[in-house]
Amino acid sequence: QVNTTYLLTDELAKMLTVKKAEEPEKEQKKEEAEEDEETTQTARKYVSFSRLEEIALSNFLKTEGLHQLPLIRDAKFFIHFHQIDPISEYSPIFDGYIKTLDTEIFIEMKPIGRINPSYIRDRVYLMLSKINYYRTIKKINAYLFLVFVAKPDDEKNKSMIERIYKEFEPAISNGLLEVRTVNISQQEYNSINETE
Repeated sequence: QVNTTYLLTDELAKMLTVKKAEEPEKEQKKEEAEEDEETTQTARKYVSFSRLEEIALSNFLKTEGLHQLPLIRDAKFFIHFHQIDPISEYSPIFDGYIKTLDTEIFIEMKPIGRINPSYIRDRVYLMLSKINYYRTIKKINAYLFLVFVAKPDDEKNKSMIERIYKEFEPAISNGLLEVRTVNISQQEYNSINETE
């Protein structure tokens, strides 16, 4: 039975991969991310989060020294047959995925203070669960970078970040989660606003 289990796990590891999400899936993720933000906007001009995300992701990658590595945008898990995960076959779409020689890095960008904290918690839990399952099956070092994006006029919602640190302390301790904040400068924000 030990040999059978090992072979199944080994075969499963070969079949479990990461790939770019299909266009309809990417659109659905974009709509979900911006739904909450639109409802909280006042009369001022609306700037889509996807535009802010482009700048924030670029800044984040430079800060972390990851900007020269190949990046897959809108990445998701892909498996060649169904009913492997005993809980759900749904695979979340990550904003970015980078594979280095010894690590696989998943990146998720979120606006600071614009999305319901419960939604963030549930979404992050799902992502961490999938990454944990993935790294157990593949026997590799994989983790999630959760990156909060702050606009110049955003109130710094430290309570949400503190809540993430508190609720996901085990994931942070075992190297499954890292949390960062990227600030959009006034100049960057103005340039986006002018082109919207």
